[in-house]
Amino acid sequence: MLEKPFELKLRKAITQKGGWVVKYFGCGMSASGTPDLLCCVNGYFVAIECKSSTGKPSDLQKIKLNQILKSGGIGIVASPKNYTDVLQLIDCLMIK
Repeated sequence: MLEKPFELKLRKAITQKGGWVVKYFGCGMSASGTPDLLCCVNGYFVAIECKSSTGKPSDLQKIKLNQILKSGGIGIVASPKNYTDVLQLIDCLMIK
């Protein structure tokens, strides 16, 4: 599956589960490596770097995700291969 259709599918699923999602668009004035999706799920900050079935995050994207983890947020790489796991994580975050 290509990255864009997968990203749209993931955005829709998170929204349907009650999460808030914004698609981050990078430009020359923004921070490089920022994850594709910035989410709030039941009070938790979740940043998701979306990849196609064969895509891999760049070194800079990995650094940004680690910075998010170190600051108390959740930073993950999502692809069609781990889609179910990502949705299970969202489900767990929705329980309070």
